[in-house]
Amino acid sequence: MLLWESYRNVADWATTPRSRRTGDTFGAGAAERRTSRIEAEPGMRPELYTALQVIRDLLAHPRKVDPRTVALACRQISAWAEERGKPVTQFHFAAAAGLCLAPDGRQAYVVGCLARELARWDA
Repeated sequence: MLLWESYRNVADWATTPRSRRTGDTFGAGAAERRTSRIEAEPGMRPELYTALQVIRDLLAHPRKVDPRTVALACRQISAWAEERGKPVTQFHFAAAAGLCLAPDGRQAYVVGCLARELARWDA
């Protein structure tokens, strides 16, 4: 659930115009609640912890977070998911990285390749 909420937060943030991103974008106390949820996860790998902290920072300061930093965090989560054989999570965080860096054709290509791999051609 933590990853799904983090994905949704990034997608909402990335699709909200910068001028409309405020401290209230995610509601009062969102960053504090996320910190508690992250800290409550046992045995979290350092790269996943760091990436989730970046997304937590996005909740606290939506205007101050650099889109490249958020995209990198999403790529780290995507790589983590790939290592664990979780292709849907891998795809969603790769797509979230693409939302952060919309003009980046390389990220769009990666997302397209992942979508192709997830496609059910026999259905």
